[in-house]
Amino acid sequence: MKAKQKTPKPFYLFILGFFLLNQPLISQTVNIESFDNATFPPTDWTNLLTSGTNSWVRVTTGSF
Repeated sequence: MKAKQKTPKPFYLFILGFFLLNQPLISQTVNIESFDNATFPPTDWTNLLTSGTNSWVRVTTGSF
C-alpha cells in the first residue's frame, strides 16, 4: 500500500513566503571623486560664491 503524500498547508506556505520575500533589498552606489587632480574644482562641480567674500581655493601645502 502506498503512503499518502501530504501537501503543505497554505498557512505554512504563507509564513515561509513572508519570511523569504520580506527581506530588504540593499544596494550600494559608490561614487569616488578626488580633489587632488589638477582640475579644481573637479569636473561638473561649481565654485559658486553663495555668501561672504571667500570661495573655494585649492591649497596644496599645510594642514587643515
